[in-house]
Amino acid sequence: MKFSTLSIVLIFVTLYSFNSKAETHICYFSLNNEKEYQSMRKFIGKLTPYSSEKITVSEYQFEGSNPNDSFEKLVNSGVRCDGLVISGHHTGSFGGKRGNGQLELDFLESLSCNSKYRKWFENISALWLQGCRTLGSSEIVDPASLRDGESIADSNMERVTNALEEDNLDQNSVALNLEFSATMDQDNPLSSRYLRIFPNSTVFGWSKSAPGAKSKSENSIPYHIAHITRLTNDNNKYFMDPIKGDLTVEVAVKYSNSLLDLLNRNKSSAKKCLYSVGIEQTAIDAWLDHGQGREVNLPFSFNNPDLMGFPSLAEAGNPLLEKARTLNCLLKDNTLNDTDFTLIIDSILSDERLIGYNFSSLWAKLQQYQQSSHLKFKKFATKLKESTLLNQFVFKKIMSNRLGILRKIDYYAFYKAIYGDISSFIDEKIRDAGRKMLLKLVKFSDHNRLDFQRTLMMSLTKNDIFIKDDYQDIVKNSISPLQNTLVAFALNDSKISTDDKLSVLNNIIKNPISNALTLEHVTKSINKLEIQNENTIQTYNLILDSSKTHTGTYYVIISSLLKNKNKLYKYSSYQDLLKRIKNSKIYQENEYFFKDLNF
Repeated sequence: MKFSTLSIVLIFVTLYSFNSKAETHICYFSLNNEKEYQSMRKFIGKLTPYSSEKITVSEYQFEGSNPNDSFEKLVNSGVRCDGLVISGHHTGSFGGKRGNGQLELDFLESLSCNSKYRKWFENISALWLQGCRTLGSSEIVDPASLRDGESIADSNMERVTNALEEDNLDQNSVALNLEFSATMDQDNPLSSRYLRIFPNSTVFGWSKSAPGAKSKSENSIPYHIAHITRLTNDNNKYFMDPIKGDLTVEVAVKYSNSLLDLLNRNKSSAKKCLYSVGIEQTAIDAWLDHGQGREVNLPFSFNNPDLMGFPSLAEAGNPLLEKARTLNCLLKDNTLNDTDFTLIIDSILSDERLIGYNFSSLWAKLQQYQQSSHLKFKKFATKLKESTLLNQFVFKKIMSNRLGILRKIDYYAFYKAIYGDISSFIDEKIRDAGRKMLLKLVKFSDHNRLDFQRTLMMSLTKNDIFIKDDYQDIVKNSISPLQNTLVAFALNDSKISTDDKLSVLNNIIKNPISNALTLEHVTKSINKLEIQNENTIQTYNLILDSSKTHTGTYYVIISSLLKNKNKLYKYSSYQDLLKRIKNSKIYQENEYFFKDLNF
């Protein structure tokens, strides 16, 4: 009895399947499009009867759950993932309609540094990042099109904020600004961060817009497997549509082998001889083909050249990235003795690339010491201050046109914490960019942008970046009462002098664009001033002079005057102000409204 080559292969596959308990598992984390997981399950179902090893696919992001919580639950569950697919809208973190929140890259980095979870992350052999710019981007917008003082991250925050509802994203503009800064960062690229988190994994992703639901993104990974098979077999008959219709037995065997070759290449088993040599590069070439195939008339592909693939850190043998991974995890260890900690810092500061990879951890550690130990903070700050490379690096980041304004303020704050003084050139750059973004017109109903402006203003204020002239400039050039209200609110935390605060508040009161809400915030700011004197009384009188003052404003003024009575009663102008309020038409017509004040 004669057997064909295929028959022998199938007999071996069948016997192996019945006698082996081996299983290859693909874990899905679908934050927006559940069809991607469903399509992959259907595709694997076509391969299972002919696969030399059982292949399973499971979804671990459940509708409405927090993605960070779901991912940690998966890592703790004991489930082993040989391949991992994370899909959703990507802005530096993953989000979408199926998740309550975002899956954050910082969170994944922290998990991977935990020795308890290290093997879990190291087991993954292939990582598919199915979202826009998951592996970073050289550009999204033309730098020449940027407004003066605006960065690429700032511009893209504006773009995505316009489509939050359409894209089922629940990030606000603040989060987007920070996330796009991470996406644009060339000193700590997203690709290198994922390679360090998943060191044995080949990483596949996109450098600009990824295929969405309308482009049938659910076909992406089955197409990818088909192209791996095309590149590893000369015979084109093995290159069949993996989505539509049934597969022939031969093609199903080839497709399952391609997938197993990729996912099992790190396993130390006797079966390793079955797997292809050089599968990583072949898989990367196939990934590029599945996005660019239509340009050369290849079927089962997208017309999307904006994709990237990287061999695993273990395969590429990049000593610098491996070192950065080790150092980053060590920096998160709070049990290190002083000698070991100094050695780690010396190692990071020896190379600007290592500074870039580890800057976030350096900043986190500096802030930790700043809050917990003055001695440790001073010692650490002195160590950092001695590094010329660090000085150059931070200056470069502050001047970058890629980072968003909020991230630049972080670098500014770091620089100031280390060096004390800031050069006037850097100072003016940050202040100018901040003023321009705060003077953009925002509608009262646009809560996202309002929240961003509020966060930006408070960040500029709390880091002692804005001076009196900056607040005065915004008031002078304001085109919305909200901008004046924001200044009045921010002055509570400003370190400028009381007289300078009153000068700004007086200009807000006199500004025709200010409204009743603005005047209430002005009054609240006066109320919180440490120094209460005749100048503050004069400012109260200016508020009462305004035609926009209403009953609510009077209530806030009276409350403030009563609270500061011990500081103001010695001035005759204080008694005059009280009489003026009691004799006013607003007070007399609404006296019942003020009864609880005992005025």
